[in-house]
Amino acid sequence: MTFWIKRCARMMATGSFFIAFFLGMDPNDPFDKNMLIVAVLKGCAAAFLFWAAGFVLADIVIKGMVSDISTDEKDALEGGVLGRLYGMQAGMAPETQPRAVSEAAPLAASKNKALLKTP
Repeated sequence: MTFWIKRCARMMATGSFFIAFFLGMDPNDPFDKNMLIVAVLKGCAAAFLFWAAGFVLADIVIKGMVSDISTDEKDALEGGVLGRLYGMQAGMAPETQPRAVSEAAPLAASKNKALLKTP
C-alpha cells in the first residue's frame, strides 16, 4: 500500500514540475539563463508542494479503497502471507474438537503426572 501511495505522489510531483517549468520559461527567449533558473526553481517548488499534497491525497484514497476490501481479498493483495501461515499451522496441528474446561482439566492433570513420573 505504501508503494502505491509513494508512486501516486511521485507522479503528481513529476507532472507538476514539468508543467511549472515549461509555463515559467520565456517563450521569446527560451535559452535565457536567468529565466531558466527561475523556471527550474518554480518547477521544484511546485513538485515539492504537489508531492506533499499527492502523498496525503493518495494515502486517503488508497486506504479508503482498501478498507472496503474483505480480509481474504486483502490478504491476497498483500501477497498471501497470512494464508500460507494459516495453512502451515493447519498442516502441523491435528484437527481436534474444542473441549469444555471441565474436560480439559483432567487431561492436563494426567499429562502433568506422566511428566513427573519420568526419571
